Amino acid sequence: FWTIAERCISTKEGRTKLVYQHTLAKLRAFAGDAPLYIEDIDRVWLHGFDASIGGKVNSRAIHLRNLRAICNFALDEELTTHYPFRKFKIRTEETRKKALTLEQVRAFMAVPGPNEYRDVFILMLYLRGINVSDLAELTEEDVVGGRIEYRRNKTGQLYSIKVEPEAQEILDRWKGERHLLRCFDRYKEFHDYNRRLRENLHKMTGPDGKPIEKDCSSNWARHTWATMCAELDVPDPTISLGMGHRIAGHRTTAIYIKRD
Repeated sequence: FWTIAERCISTKEGRTKLVYQHTLAKLRAFAGDAPLYIEDIDRVWLHGFDASIGGKVNSRAIHLRNLRAICNFALDEELTTHYPFRKFKIRTEETRKKALTLEQVRAFMAVPGPNEYRDVFILMLYLRGINVSDLAELTEEDVVGGRIEYRRNKTGQLYSIKVEPEAQEILDRWKGERHLLRCFDRYKEFHDYNRRLRENLHKMTGPDGKPIEKDCSSNWARHTWATMCAELDVPDPTISLGMGHRIAGHRTTAIYIKRD
């Protein structure tokens, strides 16, 4: 099993690969030093592994889905015919949606003065909720015919997004030398900037002097974009394609939308 798992993980990139490696560490801690084969994994074993992980339901579900992906990899590679997840259901629970209201978006846009962190967050919303890791890698070469074109690090999916005048204004204001935005000229790792962005978003206050959204972070832009599309009656299949999901109407899209 461990050899198969390593082969599967070698096909992953970036943060996804790190999450799989974390799952592998959890699996090793549960299974111990004895040899492990996929045929050893059954429903009882899966329930035991689930219990050993600890933490919240959705956190455990991440590791179980990663394990399931490894098992699917083994099937695809014709390394086994055994599928332990046939009668095992991965439990999840609904979490608070990370979508801002229209009033909150307007409050962020109204934050006074030149504010790089506000502008970067709003730009992410304008660019269909682009991920910080992707935004950090953009250069002038990625702007083609008035559109930003890039492959998403997480999935490899190609995006082509029209640069509207409001987005262009932000790009011009914070133009970089080596990167499309100069803030990423300062940082070697996008994680460092993402942390600073989150800290500054938490500090931004609305007209009442209270934080606009105390939990806001960069990925709220993606959820907010999807939710605003839904509120404007954009069909889910169109939202799916806009988010880069390979299948129109993909069930993953629903995770991002706060229904009204």
